[in-house]
Amino acid sequence: MSRQKAVTILILFALVAAVAAAFVFLPKHYSVGQSVSQTVVFWNDQDAFLFLDGTTIGRSRNTLQDMLARGRYGFLGILVGVRYADFSKPDVVAYHLAASGQLDRFALPEHTATYGSWGLVDGRLQLMPAAGGSYVGTRWDGE
Repeated sequence: MSRQKAVTILILFALVAAVAAAFVFLPKHYSVGQSVSQTVVFWNDQDAFLFLDGTTIGRSRNTLQDMLARGRYGFLGILVGVRYADFSKPDVVAYHLAASGQLDRFALPEHTATYGSWGLVDGRLQLMPAAGGSYVGTRWDGE
């Protein structure tokens, strides 16, 4: 291999390393968003129950990734790893509003559904999720 060929390969390697380092070491800005896809509300004279089914989405991008995503050649951003979301977390939150005005918030376990058949079992609100999924129902036990 000639000296000129070796120098050219080293220069190309250094350019590739510099671009990779730019993606890793440039300052990043972070975005977090929440969306609510479904709300279910039940009430009577003594209290009210509110179930919110939502998703939290977050991402981190640097300036170079933003330019690639917004530019004329945005498809290049896909090739170099510009993602829509770095994480996505679905969650269901329940609120209980007592007649006294006290509002309590309860985070329900993962894979809790808000759709299915709602009913009263032993005087307590209960959800049986739709069949065929890995989702679990919930039953209000006062806590």
